Amino acid sequence: MEITLSLPDEWVAKAGRLASRSGRGVEEVIREALSLSFGGSGGGQDLDLSDSVPWKDRSDDDILRLSELRLSDTEDSLLTNLLGKQREQTLNDEERASLAALMRRYEDGLLLKAEALREAVSRGLVPPLEQA
Repeated sequence: MEITLSLPDEWVAKAGRLASRSGRGVEEVIREALSLSFGGSGGGQDLDLSDSVPWKDRSDDDILRLSELRLSDTEDSLLTNLLGKQREQTLNDEERASLAALMRRYEDGLLLKAEALREAVSRGLVPPLEQA
């Protein structure tokens, strides 16, 4: 599918800088940023951040699948690598942008997973977590 977007000049300029530093095209940098934000990297269970279907309308199988969400192996490895570089203070601009996108995706996934787990417990699909 082809979509035409109007992006803020600041975003296009930043994508241009990242593209020139990495020897890639601006379109490729923008595609990668969108892929990191919305998923599709493959390599394991994709993180489905879709919340368009109300919880009450989801099947038990869907609820259980969502309650076990995780980053794909590829994303998890990349996140671990980027967090290590951040700790060492060696992130470049492109890596910093990738880390921010992955962290947003990770946080969104945790929220969705928690909501699905709550629904799974309320339906009796899984036992409640023990209180500490």
